[in-house]
Amino acid sequence: MLRFRITDRYRKKTKADFLGDLMKLSADDIAPLPPKKPKSRAQIVSTAVTIAVLLLCAAVFVYSVTQMVITLIAHNEAKQLYEGLAVDFFASAQGSSGSPVPLSQGEASLPLPDISVKRQPSDREDAGTVHNADFERIKAQLYALSENNPDTYGWLTVEGTQINYPVVQAADNDYYLNRSFQKKYLPYGAIYVDFVCRRNVAENYNTVIYGHNVTSDGSMFNGVTDFLDPDFFNEHDEIKLYTSDGIFVYEVFAIYETDYGYHYRKTDFTSNEQFGEYINEMQSNSIWQKEGMDLTGEDRMITLSTCTSSLFTTRRYALQGRLVRVEK
Repeated sequence: MLRFRITDRYRKKTKADFLGDLMKLSADDIAPLPPKKPKSRAQIVSTAVTIAVLLLCAAVFVYSVTQMVITLIAHNEAKQLYEGLAVDFFASAQGSSGSPVPLSQGEASLPLPDISVKRQPSDREDAGTVHNADFERIKAQLYALSENNPDTYGWLTVEGTQINYPVVQAADNDYYLNRSFQKKYLPYGAIYVDFVCRRNVAENYNTVIYGHNVTSDGSMFNGVTDFLDPDFFNEHDEIKLYTSDGIFVYEVFAIYETDYGYHYRKTDFTSNEQFGEYINEMQSNSIWQKEGMDLTGEDRMITLSTCTSSLFTTRRYALQGRLVRVEK
């Protein structure tokens, strides 16, 4: 067997000259790098998808933050506007300084001014006219609102809820969807009467009023949903519509969910008999019923309509009441 012996002299030379030998290498002595392998189609698609997902997430984040800011601004604008109008309206109507009417979420009952005339209930209340000592001051306030906005129709309150707003009426049902009482852009919109209703409430079979269901702070027509609770439905039943023709007082008889295409917003009837069938149909729709409430074609009614805030954009909540008296 052959054996090779590496002398110490050779080892020392190798160690000493190793770096020097490296420095003597030329480009020809160095093997070229292997060619870069092109990406497969699957890798290209995967990279593109990853980038797209990241961009989408960033866009969603920016959009969400923007919407939160817009909602906060809209809430503050609506709160300041409508609370201010409510304070001015009822303070002047009562001839006193009044107090702010809170619109914040969680208010189970608002301290709405009691400006109606008390009377003993009868077996069946007729939609008669009773005297209200404050009516002339209310008319003056409505006139002042009309000076601010000629579309002013009246003022609406619903017992036990935060619903306490001016009511307007335009030439169509879209104008005030995203406009405030002052006709400025506001996502909360305004409370408005269907454009087909007459200005004199007494001439309407069914006075239909719309408002957004603002769930974020319980404002606008979110109070309609309070009547979905059976106890609330039975304990609170008064809707008031203040107009220059009188204070129209309604007793709630129905709350239900329906579709926008359903005729719960019907306003035109050929006779009292036809309306009698209609109002009884509306009563039968209610998820809760009040004992001993008989409705006839001689009655007149009000309908408050708001969206359900569900994925189904055509779904609506309807709160309906019959006219029991007019105060003047």
